Amino acid sequence: MCGTPFQAGCGAELFSGTTSAYFELEEADEPAARDDKGRLLTTADGSPADAPDQAGFRAFGKSKDSHDDLPQTVIGMAVTRDGIPVRVWSFATPHR
Repeated sequence: MCGTPFQAGCGAELFSGTTSAYFELEEADEPAARDDKGRLLTTADGSPADAPDQAGFRAFGKSKDSHDDLPQTVIGMAVTRDGIPVRVWSFATPHR
């Protein structure tokens, strides 16, 4: 029996896509160190870890909406053949 739509051999098809969403802000978020799952990294005392080479979550980048001048994120979604959402992701915008 099939447990999830992601399980191999279920016969389920998934479709995915991404888009960018911009924010009407003048400045991007401060840089923040994150792990590979997007969680904030902290030091032993609970303060945010340094992130000299990382951008904040809402950052300037290439926009599909021609709003390269505004901070944005990338949103991804996976849906079934019937259009039922099964997974949604939000990613920090890559550097320009």
